[in-house]
Amino acid sequence: MSKKIILLTFFLLVTFSSSALATTKYLVVGDSEYPPLCCLDSNKKPSGFDVDLIVAVAREAGIDIEIKLMPWSEARRMVEKGQADILLGVNFTRARAKLYDFTEPYLENRQVIFVQEDNYFINNLEDLKGLKVGIQKGDVALDLIGENPDILVELYEDQQEALLALSQNKVTAVIGNYYTGLYWLHKLNLENKIKVVGVPLSITQYGLGVKKGTNQELLKKLNEAIIRLRAKGELDNLKTKWFGESPYEKRLYFNRIRTYLFAGLFIFTILLLFILWLNRLLQQKVEKATYELNMAYRELSAQKDLMDKMLEHELNGIITLDENRIIKRINKSALKILGIQERELEGQHFSFSPLKDYFPEPFLERAYQGQTCSLNEHRVNVAGQSKYLSINFISIPSIGAVLINFRDITEEKQSFDLMVNRDKLITVGQMVAGFVHEIKNPLFTVLNYLELLPLKADDPKYREEVINIIKNELGSVQNLINDLLNYARPQNSQKTNVSLEDVILPLLNLLEPQFIAKGITVNKENLKLKVFADPVQLKHVFMNLLLNAIDAIQGKGEIKLRAFELPEKIKIEVIDTGIGIPPQYLSQIFNLFFTSKKDGNGIGLAICQKLIQENNGDILVDSFPGRGTTFTIFLPKAGDLDVQAE
Repeated sequence: MSKKIILLTFFLLVTFSSSALATTKYLVVGDSEYPPLCCLDSNKKPSGFDVDLIVAVAREAGIDIEIKLMPWSEARRMVEKGQADILLGVNFTRARAKLYDFTEPYLENRQVIFVQEDNYFINNLEDLKGLKVGIQKGDVALDLIGENPDILVELYEDQQEALLALSQNKVTAVIGNYYTGLYWLHKLNLENKIKVVGVPLSITQYGLGVKKGTNQELLKKLNEAIIRLRAKGELDNLKTKWFGESPYEKRLYFNRIRTYLFAGLFIFTILLLFILWLNRLLQQKVEKATYELNMAYRELSAQKDLMDKMLEHELNGIITLDENRIIKRINKSALKILGIQERELEGQHFSFSPLKDYFPEPFLERAYQGQTCSLNEHRVNVAGQSKYLSINFISIPSIGAVLINFRDITEEKQSFDLMVNRDKLITVGQMVAGFVHEIKNPLFTVLNYLELLPLKADDPKYREEVINIIKNELGSVQNLINDLLNYARPQNSQKTNVSLEDVILPLLNLLEPQFIAKGITVNKENLKLKVFADPVQLKHVFMNLLLNAIDAIQGKGEIKLRAFELPEKIKIEVIDTGIGIPPQYLSQIFNLFFTSKKDGNGIGLAICQKLIQENNGDILVDSFPGRGTTFTIFLPKAGDLDVQAE
């Protein structure tokens, strides 16, 4: 029994000793594409500054290691999940400090910006906003741009792939490690195509990492080993080995070159035979195509001659400008309208020709940007006389050209202005009766008080009361006169942002005597909305519509004025409870000189429609006999005056 106990004790001692002598092997992982710091050599073996350093550290610390290199993101994931012990080549950042415990730093690493050689506008992170920037997956550069969400990040497996993307214009810049970038530029023969710009984005401490909160004993051994290596000078020797001389020595792969040479020669021979065969085939097709082109050219020439004749005899003025704003064609009508006697304008630049005085360049600029735009009444000075032109700037994007089509509308405008003035005089005449009544009442009140004043001249309270009443009554008369004068006097037309309230309320004040006389109630809704239009022209339109509504209402009735805000327009409705319009007249209601009234002249609504159209709006009518009429007007919303003016 004693013998068995001795043998068992001996066995346990041997087993314990074997376990104690067994050395733990630590798995070291790193980036396989981070030269010259860490990479796989031509034999697929780990190589680089970091690899030599961890070997020296392991030797100094007396630990056994196994090194595996792989994509950087995979290496990080293995350490974070506890599947590996040591992470090679870690840039120390706050974000990474939450995941790893770092060793003593053994290098200062720099993150820089790489751009193409002919790029002169990028120097720092601010210049990269809105641009595509290549970055290696998991690289510290992602932390650097974390506060710049406007930078468009493209992720790549390694810095080599990112630099290739830069050389192929897939990205505008690359952010990465300075040493690795120079290595790949040399390796890929891109040294004359890609450069480093600006100062380093960051200079970070660089070392080894272990999973956060674990392997503290291992971390201690690694730190002590790094400190001893630095003290011995071995760390400096490694830096000299890898960074003191060019790590980008070119290597020739003769076997690969030989293979490529034979393959290229074979492909060239096949391609040459194919080209000879294709040349014969193409020659026949070229001859056929040449014949067809000649025929097409003749046809196009004939069409061009016909077009030139049509343009020359067109009544409208026609001017064509090429993509460089050179005047290519100006027809006879254009010369006549503008009072120009010669054709020497053809071939001149628009900006240096007399045409710039007649056609606003902002509209021309919009046409060159692809927008067709118009000017309805553009005033110009021709030989000391004012003319009004209707101009269309027509974009021709396919050839980058612009066509200016215009005509002289001076006589049309003068005739229209005469009709507007005539209609305004008629409108003023319709208001006179009620207006005189409104003046008569306050004047009669003032006269009565003045007659009584001598009887009570000694009463100061009475005198003060008389003065206040006279002021109020004469003030109301003055307001009525001012409103009438403002409506009747000629005013300059100009589009601007204007409140519907500012346009309509003065008209309602003028027409109030007629509303009272006929027992008409006026309701207003949402008139504080603003439109972009000519307030003078709008007053004319609404005065016509209100007078028509008053005429249409027999006895007591109601007029509604209400506005609605649409996405791009303001909708205004003028509704009356009058006799309505017969259905057969609705389609003709806006025709000039059409009227269903015995004493009507047929120009009021025609003028209203034209004035609304000149303000980029539209007017519609809806009516039911016996139930009333609704006029609906659409006008542009108020907005930026500079933009609207264009």
